[in-house]
Amino acid sequence: MPCLQGRCRPYFRVRHRHLCYVTRERPFLTMTGYGGTKEERRPTEVSSMPSSQHQIYPRSPIVEALLEIHFRFPAGKPWQASLPGALWKEIASEFPDIEPIVDAEFVGFSVDEHGVQPVAERRKRYRFVSKKKNIVIQLWESRIAISHLAPYPGWEKFEELSGRYLKKWISVSSPESVTRIGLRYINIIPKNVPEETVGNWLESSAYMASIILDASFDYMSRVQVRTADSTRAIVGVADHRGPGAGGILLDIDNIVEKSIDLDVSVLFEESRKLNLQALTIFKSFISKRLEDWMRSGEGEMQ
Repeated sequence: MPCLQGRCRPYFRVRHRHLCYVTRERPFLTMTGYGGTKEERRPTEVSSMPSSQHQIYPRSPIVEALLEIHFRFPAGKPWQASLPGALWKEIASEFPDIEPIVDAEFVGFSVDEHGVQPVAERRKRYRFVSKKKNIVIQLWESRIAISHLAPYPGWEKFEELSGRYLKKWISVSSPESVTRIGLRYINIIPKNVPEETVGNWLESSAYMASIILDASFDYMSRVQVRTADSTRAIVGVADHRGPGAGGILLDIDNIVEKSIDLDVSVLFEESRKLNLQALTIFKSFISKRLEDWMRSGEGEMQ
């Protein structure tokens, strides 16, 4: 998904292709209730914490929450070019426009006489933007992505609206099964002055290269780890050169890859597990300063 504002570092545009959207609107909820004491931030407790107990703060660093689901279509009933239009008819009252887009999507590397070269393929997607410009649905031949831009409404609301659109898509497209679910949270932590380091805002975490804690500019860390047989996490931390003093981009992407029944309730059982994993990862980064910022709302959201 392309970066709308063009503010993200090239690595993140190529690897993740996400929507990047920044808002000054507040108050709103945190990703899944960031906060608590240091003792409360143990993963064992996080994993068992029901969503209704999530803490609400007056300020959140989330600029986008994204749910992406990959489908398999039955043999003999492949993707049809008419499907985006069929979905649009179901959601046109909320999403007045449909926009076809052709992307050069990174698929790997090749080696030639000039060395290692990135390889891209041209792929078509369709984008639907809500009247309020805060929800974006994107459609490819084998997957759908639903994004909620800031202010993030909280997991329960995001799950409810995502489920509503997924049911409409499944109804018009009749896929056979789900092969992959991804849940991604893109955070931007603002800096008061450009010289502030990563360590001024984030705790040292196993999901980040510690060498960047002292960095103020031109840094990037990416950690990918398999958290279970079918689940992995990809966590990126990078310099965000936004307006003012800029900020710190914290990108948390959790993915499960396996055959999943085509039932929205089953899909969201898996999504809730990814959501709790994202919470665990985010909590590993929370410093006292970041928690104070989320609690008090002091400072500016860049």
